[in-house]
Amino acid sequence: PATCFLSISTSRFRFFRFALGMEGRRSLFLLFVLLLFVPMVIPLATHVRTTSMSRDALTAASSRHASRMTELLRNGYDLSSPFSPSSPRLDPANPVYNFLISYYGLRGAKGVRRLSRYSPGMNVVMEGVSADDVPSHLSLKHLRFVGGGGGGGGKGGAFYTAEGLNSTAQLRWNKNLLEATQKRAPITNCYGLHEWAMIYGNDHASPAPSADYQKGLELRIPQSVVDRTVDSSSLRCSHLDALRMFSEKAKDEQANEFGRIEELDRSVDQPRLEQPACLHSNMDLLKWAWKLGPLLNSDLLCDVLELALEARRVDVAASPYDASAFLAEPIRIETDEGRRIYKKKQIEIMKKSLSLRSRLIESY
Repeated sequence: PATCFLSISTSRFRFFRFALGMEGRRSLFLLFVLLLFVPMVIPLATHVRTTSMSRDALTAASSRHASRMTELLRNGYDLSSPFSPSSPRLDPANPVYNFLISYYGLRGAKGVRRLSRYSPGMNVVMEGVSADDVPSHLSLKHLRFVGGGGGGGGKGGAFYTAEGLNSTAQLRWNKNLLEATQKRAPITNCYGLHEWAMIYGNDHASPAPSADYQKGLELRIPQSVVDRTVDSSSLRCSHLDALRMFSEKAKDEQANEFGRIEELDRSVDQPRLEQPACLHSNMDLLKWAWKLGPLLNSDLLCDVLELALEARRVDVAASPYDASAFLAEPIRIETDEGRRIYKKKQIEIMKKSLSLRSRLIESY
């Protein structure tokens, strides 16, 4: 055995000596090139490309953003607040705007200020911004200073960067949800019955699961019409948060579509159920935009908010509640004409949402 082992080892040595003689010079040259240039190439590959924005351009863009945000939100301001108009806040009693408070936590004057802060998006160097001089309309979160921007004078600048994020797992989940929603076939025959399903079969002896979200609103139709409308319809709701607010009787009806509502798991079932025609899914584009904070361009944030408010108006108009103090006309989905109107508006919103969702996916 020892002789055999020695014979094999000798053969291998002769083979490698032969190979080195044939290719050795070329291999050594390639190895030398790699060792010389790889340390130079890696920094170039990982370098973040940035564009620049002058201080004057930043000031002008920030002003435009604040004006547009004011225009989008002004109808929802709480005019009874003693802090208005210098420090506006959203009215929690306004059913069109209160979802910004209850769903996304934009409470008080601070919530409005947060929406009004400007960002050009990631990797845009804002010239003249330094640690000693950060304009009030900018967020400090994810802000990195360059050149003389670190303080102590000098021109320098600052830009928003995703480098240094503590965790990207949630951002990946958000992006996967957006991509799954974008690909799914739309459901355009739900007719906004989710609000109806939340009070379906309600005897008013105890508050409905959705009572906290509709404080101060009376039904515009009798409870019997609500029940009859749901009885004569098929519930097609695909939004997890709405499903969980269904009355117990409505949950039994919906179970035939997606399984038992109580057993649905957000991490698994929300990406499985969400679809692009859902009004609440399109309102939630604001949530996924908001999760990016100043890493998102403020123009896209405004576009998403504008669509979310458009979807919310349809959502409230199609509900069984009397929102005449806040909206011109209800959408009477208990009638064939009302369902035709709802479906038309739903499809219009869905078409707008597709491009916005694509832009959000790119931002992630």
